[in-house]
Amino acid sequence: MSRLADTSTAGLATECRLSNPDSFFQLLTDACQDLDAPAGHLFHAQLVLLLMNHIADEAVLREAILIARQGVKLLSVTAPHPHHMQTEGTRT
Repeated sequence: MSRLADTSTAGLATECRLSNPDSFFQLLTDACQDLDAPAGHLFHAQLVLLLMNHIADEAVLREAILIARQGVKLLSVTAPHPHHMQTEGTRT
């Protein structure tokens, strides 16, 4: 059985497997540091496509997309929108 076949039956790994998550997050933020919003979106899209190609397991990728979309929905419900936020001393 190939390595790819072994990982495809395991499903998406959602537990943290990074040895130093803060270091990985810093690596990502440093890579985007000098990019404007459109270039940052392009960078993230290219990075995602490279990692999707590396994973190459449609079931795992579909699961990851589903979980990510659920996270976006949760954030959009719980996070305040900028136009709903008040500045100090003002009321809307």
